[in-house]
Amino acid sequence: AVPSNDNYHIDQESLQDVEEALDTINNRSHGLMRFVNSYRDFTQIPEPTFEIFEVKKLLRRVKNLNKGEAENQNIEIDTKVDPESLEVTADSHLIEQVLINLTKNAFRATKDVENPTIKLVGTFDDDCHVIIEVRDNGPGIKRENLQKIFIPFFSTSNPTSHGGSGIGLSLSRQIMRKHHGTLTVKYDKNGTVFSLRF
Repeated sequence: AVPSNDNYHIDQESLQDVEEALDTINNRSHGLMRFVNSYRDFTQIPEPTFEIFEVKKLLRRVKNLNKGEAENQNIEIDTKVDPESLEVTADSHLIEQVLINLTKNAFRATKDVENPTIKLVGTFDDDCHVIIEVRDNGPGIKRENLQKIFIPFFSTSNPTSHGGSGIGLSLSRQIMRKHHGTLTVKYDKNGTVFSLRF
């Protein structure tokens, strides 16, 4: 029998959390190994391995991967998928890499913001294309820099001062081009929105 005292008892919810965390680590490890082995510098993006997967699970993985940093910086990460059954045909590891890049940028953008929030959203656009968005409520990107940020090694002063390399967005756009999709950015009064369109 399994002891049920405070030192040994693990409830079902905790076991599910551990299982989900291990699954997240396993998926990211495979993705990183493939990314590193296939992609030696930013000019060589691996060809996508297409599969159908649930957007909800992908966004949950990205949220879990950033959970520790979010707690350290007191940043709230929300996920929303509409419809919840939304699926996309893509390379899940490469798209996960894009979302990680964008989320890291969002962390830097919200570093000095009151009540910082990052939202990961999956939905359809008006033409029934799958859209995945990374939204933050940071101060935004200057209008003159909105397209420059996708140039390799270009970085605004704020991200650079916090460790940005200036290649993440260029890589992310190239990955989306490999998927015959687009990566765009816009800014409104609520913050910055990066959109992946498949």
